Amino acid sequence: MEKARILIVEDEWVTAEDIRQTVEGMGYEVVAAVASGEQAIEKVQKEGADLVLMDIILQGDMDGITAGSKIYSELGIPVVYLTAHADEATLQRAKSTGPFGYILKPFNERDLRSGIEVALERSRSERSIAHINSVLRTIRRVNQLVREEKDADVMIQKACDALVGFRGYGHVRIALSDGVGNFIKTVECGSEKGVLPRIELLKDNELSPVEQKALNQAGVVVVPIQTLLSAHGFQPGGDQKQSALLTRLEHDGRIYGLLMAAISAGLATAQEELELFGELASEIAFGLHDIATEEKGKKTEVALVASEKRYHRMINNSADGVLIIDEKGMVRFANPAAENILCRKQDRLVGQSFGFPMAASGTTELDVVCGEGRVIVAEMRVSETEYEGQALSLAALRDITQHKQTQASLEQTLDKLSRAMTATVGVVAMTVEARDPYTAGHQRRVAELARVIAQEMGNSQEAIDGVYMAGLIHDIGKIAVPAEILSKPTKLLKIEFELIKNHSLAGYDILKAVEFPWPIADIVVQHHERMDGSGYPNGLKGEEILLEARIIAVADVVEAMAMHRPYRAALGIEVALKEIADQSGIRYDSQVVDACLKVFRENKFQFNSA
Repeated sequence: MEKARILIVEDEWVTAEDIRQTVEGMGYEVVAAVASGEQAIEKVQKEGADLVLMDIILQGDMDGITAGSKIYSELGIPVVYLTAHADEATLQRAKSTGPFGYILKPFNERDLRSGIEVALERSRSERSIAHINSVLRTIRRVNQLVREEKDADVMIQKACDALVGFRGYGHVRIALSDGVGNFIKTVECGSEKGVLPRIELLKDNELSPVEQKALNQAGVVVVPIQTLLSAHGFQPGGDQKQSALLTRLEHDGRIYGLLMAAISAGLATAQEELELFGELASEIAFGLHDIATEEKGKKTEVALVASEKRYHRMINNSADGVLIIDEKGMVRFANPAAENILCRKQDRLVGQSFGFPMAASGTTELDVVCGEGRVIVAEMRVSETEYEGQALSLAALRDITQHKQTQASLEQTLDKLSRAMTATVGVVAMTVEARDPYTAGHQRRVAELARVIAQEMGNSQEAIDGVYMAGLIHDIGKIAVPAEILSKPTKLLKIEFELIKNHSLAGYDILKAVEFPWPIADIVVQHHERMDGSGYPNGLKGEEILLEARIIAVADVVEAMAMHRPYRAALGIEVALKEIADQSGIRYDSQVVDACLKVFRENKFQFNSA
């Protein structure tokens, strides 16, 4: 079995190399590791991939979501997003692109393996169902033409269109012979006309050895497009990823012509595809024979039955459960895999009500209760299909029980990590405050007030948690400030105040490499910025300052003024609230100020001095 080929898109070189080594250690092939969305698109266009692991935040003008959307929508390559933190809007953007999963940073090998396996399996499943539908529709359409068309020219043109429209061949050509080696009619169709040799060559009966071989022997001939062009005297240079399929249209010992199609090189080597191509050629030849002899009816039915047998054999061997369900919800067909997933034998499935709701689009999860209380979780996708001359529903089932168990385990692990991270942050906060006993509890009180303000403003729970976490360590940079300055009981000198002001940048340097689910380092460095640009360290203004930092700025000022400091007594909560009210819309965000005033006026919060 060929290794799955994975492209890594990550702008942190160390992280990218770590992912590469882990992925290769799992037995996958890494196409490349690139740092931008633009590079990712260029790489998959040139070299392809089975899966893309895409960081959301990237270098360059294109973020991971935009690149992932383009790769999946235009190239059909599944994308799994890697993310350390993302707000609700970003996650909604990501969801709209139809990702095949998310892997949260920091992750271990188990997380990465599970995410990759689930994405590859889902991709394989979707391709399998699409293939089944494509084959069924193609066979049905050609059978219909064989049964109904009485004009050979019309039939081969419609058959040509069906092979492109339903099967997806890039370029198809059907050439009719007069039975003694001369071509009398040629049609072609497809969006890639010109891939195969020119029609005129066939009209003039200038066959290459390749085409002559296809006419002289039974079976399907497969050659690279360049080989076919070279055989006609053209310079090689066609698409390296395209092959040509050629086979004669033969029935009852008579050759009616030649069928040619351009197809991706990967599909051209699949035995199932070659069998399908050969059968389609036989169907077309049978139709031409039927038209020529005006013998329809029984022979056509024989051909249809043969096609049905092949279709049933293919889906019976599928690892995915396949059901065909009518408009009343009754099961008309079920393959063995569907029996296993639904824990019901044929006699309790076919002819019986399916019993589960069916969504017309997207996926549905089914909880199937089997014997002894065992539950199988199945993912169901529903699409339209044609069966026994009727438009019915095809339901594809995939057992995702193991995936759900892994997902639950992952969520438990993430919960443990979250609790551990909170505890660790608390220890760091206490370490800082141990050096500044006069402000012991300051960070905790700021964090608690900031959390209540964020709640009052209607922020998401995720954003509220981020504000609280940042509040707990917003002064972590003071660990780099001499203790004697922090606890100095008199007014600070200018140089001492400059050292104090440096704590925002020091905090950023400490936190920037830590993988939080929120932009903690950025919040910390900005919590002394002011709306009018008068703050530090970067003089940011207005919306340039993160909302979380604007919330902590207000909470920080209120707590500092209301509580005792080494160089002065507490000024009291009313003085603190007057300060933020007077500077609302000037130094402090007016919406944050309004929320802060409200929580105090309505007694929703009060400081605990402990």
